[in-house]
Amino acid sequence: MHDSKVDFTNFFRNLSNLNKESKLTEILQRDEFVDREHIDQWFADYINRLQSETASDDDRKNLMDTVNPKYILRNHLAQAAIEKAQQDDFSEVDVLFRILSKPFDEQLALHHYSKPPPLDLQRVAVSCSS
Repeated sequence: MHDSKVDFTNFFRNLSNLNKESKLTEILQRDEFVDREHIDQWFADYINRLQSETASDDDRKNLMDTVNPKYILRNHLAQAAIEKAQQDDFSEVDVLFRILSKPFDEQLALHHYSKPPPLDLQRVAVSCSS
């Protein structure tokens, strides 16, 4: 995952969408990995593991979604909120507060807040003093 620069938060959250009937060719996350052969084997092993479990796919997904957040405070989002707040516009702070108050819940209208930063913002870092 590290070598392919896969977004860990989204990977583990989306892993809950796989089920006992999933086919490798249907797993969009495969495209994020440089070593396709290795990740295909990992996904095949994971699907085999799912098939050996007695829990239903829905029960497993619900459980996984309670421990793998959909939303996290990403540096580029925090920086955007800080910049607006410095202009006395706290709307972005309010939005982030609402989203992060329920990080495990699907918030479809705010889905874009779950995405990793665009390439040009991946170096944005917010320090503890921000």
